Amino acid sequence: MSSGKSEYKNNQTILTPEQQCHFDLLSQSGLSGNYFVTAMILLVAIEPSLRSRPIMAGTFIVLILVPSLIRMYYYRKLLPEFAFRLPKLYFSCVWFNALIWGLFNLWVMQQDPEFTRLSAMVFAATSAATAGAIITLSPLPWLSRTTATLFFAPTILNLIFNWRPELSLPFIGLIIIYLTFLLNLANRLYSDYWTSLSREVQLRTRSIELEEARNSALAASNAKGEFLTHMSHEIRTPLNGVIGMADILGRTSLDEQQRQYVHTIQNSSELLLNLVNDVLDFSQINSGKVELDYREFDMEQMAIETLDMLRIMAEQRGNKLKLQSTLPPGLLINSDRLRLQQLITNLLTNAIKFTRDGSIKLIIDLIDPGLEKLRIEVKDTGVGIPLSSLSTIFEAFEQLKDSQRSLRGNGLGLAICRKIVELMGGEIGASSIVKEGSSFWLEIPVHTRQCELPDGKETSTLTAEQGSSHIHNPILVVEDNKVNQLVIDAFLDKLELVHSLAESGAQALTAW
Repeated sequence: MSSGKSEYKNNQTILTPEQQCHFDLLSQSGLSGNYFVTAMILLVAIEPSLRSRPIMAGTFIVLILVPSLIRMYYYRKLLPEFAFRLPKLYFSCVWFNALIWGLFNLWVMQQDPEFTRLSAMVFAATSAATAGAIITLSPLPWLSRTTATLFFAPTILNLIFNWRPELSLPFIGLIIIYLTFLLNLANRLYSDYWTSLSREVQLRTRSIELEEARNSALAASNAKGEFLTHMSHEIRTPLNGVIGMADILGRTSLDEQQRQYVHTIQNSSELLLNLVNDVLDFSQINSGKVELDYREFDMEQMAIETLDMLRIMAEQRGNKLKLQSTLPPGLLINSDRLRLQQLITNLLTNAIKFTRDGSIKLIIDLIDPGLEKLRIEVKDTGVGIPLSSLSTIFEAFEQLKDSQRSLRGNGLGLAICRKIVELMGGEIGASSIVKEGSSFWLEIPVHTRQCELPDGKETSTLTAEQGSSHIHNPILVVEDNKVNQLVIDAFLDKLELVHSLAESGAQALTAW
């Protein structure tokens, strides 16, 4: 047990069991010397026979004060940052305290040969000091035994050399019985202390191992997140080039078979891009790198734009998209527009995938006006979700099957939704009836502001082709990727816009 191989922390310092024993010993006995000094001064002060011998009394006080001060010094200076064994001087001071007190007891008995009130008080103080030493020094049996012996040795020797049967025999017998009892107590305390210390060492060692394992797991998780983030960015760059070039190729003269090939490339590339985007989002959210960007925006207008973006996808599966909003005209929502649109897009996309020849309704409502909580709900008439799956539907990599296709997606969409909603301080849930449809909802806290709409003023939207007619100045494109340059160049040529390319910031400043 005293090998010291196991280590653990105490006061932010790693201690071996032996050092921990010395630490406990110092914390329990470092100030014990003050007891001897105080008791001796009080005895001298209240007893005239001792005051009548000031030199002898003062000598004892000084002799017991010096080791007490040294012990106090170790207690004050070493205890806060204890990380080593106690020096031998400390043990010497403990023994010296006991020896001086024992000699003081002997001197008092010589001043009081009839063993009156003074001797009784000193003997009682010696007995109490011995009991205290046995308890505080029990982690080291050799120290507690020798200290207890030094307390009574001068008294026993005095009783033997000045033998008085009526006094010496009962007192020596009483001292031996008392010391035997205390030493047995010391053995039990020693056993209990080291058993407890052994368990504590094991617990704290295990705690440190668990902490190190946790830190290692966090480091591995962060490294994995960094790797996924880096690789996702690296994959997206050429993937965007594939999607762009496939789109450009699809606008050229192709026969039906070639057009089908291009369509397959586009669909596969977009599916892969969605997967990469989901992995990147999931990785960033898990690593805590997502920061919300709160700004005011028109929630209803954003919902309309999102529905328009997904309308073609819905119509391809025979679905109708509907919007039901109770928000008053001109109401501005202060929240993260991009993340809210991502949430709505994910929920609508899921509804479209699992619904055929049905309807999908997006419901937007402001509930608890005093608390300003926004509720978004997507209802569909699709295949529904089994009750057993509802409890895990928002977990990562959970996937469902519909009646027409096998597994769809990557199982990250709803998990990302849950994490984003939690990040925004809201909650998300779902309900469903198999073969009747599903309902996904989320509620998030928001701030709102009512904006007055100008009378008779309408907003208008320009298409890319219409907007290009208003652009007369040349366009400078700064892009270092060759594939992206080709894609952008082809699109701008298609729009008949004057433009030039620069591969770096320095080239852009020169061209500008």
